[in-house]
Amino acid sequence: MASPDFRLCIFCRKLEPVSKPCPRPKSQDEAKGSDRFGPEEQLNQLCPLSADDEKLLKQLQDKPSSLCNRCADYNPLKAFQLAEPLPLSLLPEDDDKFRAYFVRLKPYELDLGELGSLTLCASCPFCRLLYRIMPTEGIRPDTKGMRLTPYRAYVRHTGWEYLPAKTRAQSAIFLGLRHFSHMVHDFQAPLLFSDNEPGVQSPEMTGPAICLATEDAFPGRREYNGRLVEPLVDFELAGNGLDVCWKNHKEYCISTRPKELFTAKMIDVLGRKVIPYPEGCEYVALSYTWGGIMPEAGALDKKTLPKTIEDSITVTKMLGKRYLWVDALCINQKPWETLSVQEKAEKTQQLAMMDLIYQCAAVTLIALSGKDSNAGLCGVSRDREMQLQETINGRKLFTIPAVVEDEMAASA
Repeated sequence: MASPDFRLCIFCRKLEPVSKPCPRPKSQDEAKGSDRFGPEEQLNQLCPLSADDEKLLKQLQDKPSSLCNRCADYNPLKAFQLAEPLPLSLLPEDDDKFRAYFVRLKPYELDLGELGSLTLCASCPFCRLLYRIMPTEGIRPDTKGMRLTPYRAYVRHTGWEYLPAKTRAQSAIFLGLRHFSHMVHDFQAPLLFSDNEPGVQSPEMTGPAICLATEDAFPGRREYNGRLVEPLVDFELAGNGLDVCWKNHKEYCISTRPKELFTAKMIDVLGRKVIPYPEGCEYVALSYTWGGIMPEAGALDKKTLPKTIEDSITVTKMLGKRYLWVDALCINQKPWETLSVQEKAEKTQQLAMMDLIYQCAAVTLIALSGKDSNAGLCGVSRDREMQLQETINGRKLFTIPAVVEDEMAASA
């Protein structure tokens, strides 16, 4: 099944014989008129992986694998070792130097050509990595100009220009997809400064990427590298991060609690009951999507809460906290017309101070995935999305997801 005679189709998201054409629109006009393909460049950069995708990739990894001719000629390890990419804002302004820079970068880029003609070989480990980071929505067969390009890991972070020059020079190399129209000069230029912080460099290349494992990375190219994470959350690691925050800069992270907060209610996760706010308590807050699903009466006591809420109780305990705020349980959810005058006043007050509740929480859990409150928290009751790992010439490569800010924007 994983022979060179099969390809991974980026449109159908399945294995297909190379000899048979993909059942997709062939012409540009057909592609534009098809409901299956969105407007050009409106890509889903999050690249969500379906269960079928994950199963297929795991099956292919169990078969004999070797680099296809295209990927062998490209030699991805060479890009990790030798490429010297610059952030877009630091590209030379002089036209000759600008062109010379891209001449130097070209050997380390992989032009994917027209996507309708792209063949990702099922038996090639690097093709599988490409398949994993390809947009799953919005690409069209007639799309051209997409390329795999190296970049320094630090450019994914807002304000990277404040990093020491030595840190930037030793930053890890990532490989990510960029559309040619997202370049500069005669093309559509990206926003180079943050909307919220004028003069601060905005991140770039924030989508999924391919990394070289730190232990296999080349000397001087390991700072800010990606890492593999386990399918489930490492609560010891998360707790250590909170401890560092609490011990070293608590005054910057914990807001002064206004007296209005004292009227809130909290879930005591040990006693599994809703109680008045214990003055001065450290609590966890949950931000999630209801999706029309409400806890039934007595669900907290009966342990029949929607999965996302139940998972948040688990996380609160694992982080060593006792109190949790969830709107579905801590704000009166009875029909408005059945509330007394006092209950209406209390509910109005609670709704009006939700910003304070999140602001004053020791930590806020944000459920970015899932369409309703039964989805559960990723990494708690269900595995995180697969990071594909492949070995090429004895070195481990793996994929990393888009930055969390992109996930937050997509979930808004």
